[in-house]
Amino acid sequence: MSEPQLPMVVNQQTGEVVSLPDEPLPPVSADPYRGAGDAPYAEHICKVLSQDIPDEWLDIKPTGQVYLSHAHYRRILCEAFGQGGWALVPVGEPMLQEDMVYRTYRMFAMGRFAGEAMGEQRYNASNPEMTWGDALEGVRSNAVMRICKDLGVALRCWDRRRNEEWIKQHCLKVKVQKNRKDR
Repeated sequence: MSEPQLPMVVNQQTGEVVSLPDEPLPPVSADPYRGAGDAPYAEHICKVLSQDIPDEWLDIKPTGQVYLSHAHYRRILCEAFGQGGWALVPVGEPMLQEDMVYRTYRMFAMGRFAGEAMGEQRYNASNPEMTWGDALEGVRSNAVMRICKDLGVALRCWDRRRNEEWIKQHCLKVKVQKNRKDR
């Protein structure tokens, strides 16, 4: 009788088979921090995670903060670890304090702990454009972004000097004043 075969993950760019651990993994709840800091990820994974972010992927908030959208973070994670090779697991229930929703998430990649962060999202129950589900998805996306920072993804978004230069090259500052009649 032959041993059961472990599933394979194939790097979409190189075609290389990424091996999974030989030993079965314990349930997440047994030791959620198993594998934390034990060894670096394979070189090809590190290259994907730390790739330079193209200018056209970046956006700017009305506050002037340069950011990368959650879709790009997820795309990078799927490219690095394969679809299904990473997971975000909620820890506890969402919390609502005044108009902010919070929830902690743990990320696992290649079967081991990769990071933990609390996501947050502003929520206004009277806003018909945002449901409770939308707010929870925003919390999840915020947690992905925060965990990715520790994995080295899109670090340029946190480099103030680089962002100032990017803004000079790609943005136009507009000031809007309301017309006020003299009283």
